[in-house]
Amino acid sequence: MRGNHVHPSTEGVKVILDKLELPPDQADRVVCGLSKNHLEMSKIILRRDFSDEHVIQQFADTVGNSENLRMLCLLTYADMKAVNSEVVTPWKEDLLWQLYVETYNHLTLGLADDQYTQQPALESDIEEIAKLLPRAISTQNVRDFLHGFPRQYLKNTPKRQIADHFLLSRKLADKPMVMHLGMNGSLYDVLVMTADRPGPLFEGYRACFRISE
Repeated sequence: MRGNHVHPSTEGVKVILDKLELPPDQADRVVCGLSKNHLEMSKIILRRDFSDEHVIQQFADTVGNSENLRMLCLLTYADMKAVNSEVVTPWKEDLLWQLYVETYNHLTLGLADDQYTQQPALESDIEEIAKLLPRAISTQNVRDFLHGFPRQYLKNTPKRQIADHFLLSRKLADKPMVMHLGMNGSLYDVLVMTADRPGPLFEGYRACFRISE
């Protein structure tokens, strides 16, 4: 298909997803996060200098989180191979991998330098989380909980999960550490949470382990 095929492709994907009866949240991710952006990675590796941190910042803002990045990278590789198997040279594969790694690191590392400090621009996210909590909990309670967290936590973590983390943190008033074991598809999520305190091993340690069934 010649010209800008993103729009007609996106409309075609919507029809397919509707027939597959994919849950709305998953369908939205495929349409908005993948179909509409399926040319972005190939454009960047061929036309942009992604050693420029601003390029990585912009692309990271586009994909939103590491899960979307993984799916988009796979889709980009498949799309390039589908055009012509000879199009994906070792050089292009290396560029694609470099872009993936740089963006993944931006999304997941060095987050302490970009903390949430009750910015007005994030109020809609705060209100969305508060709606998932008991009425007695105010938006200010949510702000206080998030204060000092990386902004990427607020941006990339599902709001329901943040609400669950908030409720779990309330239990720290009675004990030094709390744990939660949850099921996520065929995996178990183990969350360990402690209160912030100086120590040789951790400060406000939080960890999530994924264990196959």
